[in-house]
Amino acid sequence: FFFLMIRRPPRSTQSRSSAASDVYKRQVQGFGHVGYWISKFFVDKGAILIGVQEWNGGVYNPEGFNPEHLKEHFTRTKDITTYKFAKETSDDYSLMTYPCDLLVAAAKEMQITKFNVGRIQCKVLIEAAQGCTSWLADFVLNKKNIFIMPDLLTTNGSITASYFEWLRNLEHVRSGLMMKKWTEKGAYLLTKKAAQVFGKRVEDLTDEDIQSLKGPREHEITILAIEESLHTALRETLDLSESAKVNLRTASWMNAIQKLHNFNEELEFVSKNTEVNL
Repeated sequence: FFFLMIRRPPRSTQSRSSAASDVYKRQVQGFGHVGYWISKFFVDKGAILIGVQEWNGGVYNPEGFNPEHLKEHFTRTKDITTYKFAKETSDDYSLMTYPCDLLVAAAKEMQITKFNVGRIQCKVLIEAAQGCTSWLADFVLNKKNIFIMPDLLTTNGSITASYFEWLRNLEHVRSGLMMKKWTEKGAYLLTKKAAQVFGKRVEDLTDEDIQSLKGPREHEITILAIEESLHTALRETLDLSESAKVNLRTASWMNAIQKLHNFNEELEFVSKNTEVNL
């Protein structure tokens, strides 16, 4: 069980190149695979991890935690509340109601309900676990103008990866096998031409440069395919949310239902040109 709290660092500590998404301070609920990697990625981008909640307690420090050091302690001791850099600990879930920029719920269902939604003080809620917000709590959060990234958008990376693995198993061919050498050859020829223009030799390239010219590896292709799928889904949902003037959760469902209808129409399970009243 895990929540993550993120908050924005003082302006004096921000570099001029820091993007708005890089300076959040956040809290995370659940420090398993999802919670840990979310924390690491956010902190690597300049955010500050100020709170973590696990099943047996939580820790809080407004100055921030090192997620790798905290993860090592939790893995070794199985007790997050004994972490020496915590300024405050709790044996309940009260820490998730502390002020923060981002609150990431990455544990289990029904963690934000009518019993605690009135005390939630984040600006953005990221549902990194399925069903972590009750319908009543969702209504209240929207009334409080708290931006919600719904679970339908945020928890589909692993499912998408499984889909691509399934496609690969059907074809019995490694992803990118047909194009790997062609990609590598094209990159080499382009680099050779560029080197000639700038008076360089391809032979002078470093081992790292040579490695970058090689065709993509299988896991790189899969990661890029997942990234493209998730970006497309997010862009479609954001556009629909704006045009229909609904929140992201409603737009996610509208988009999904419309796609199901279109697919069934293609298979002639429903009559052509049947309207979907969303």
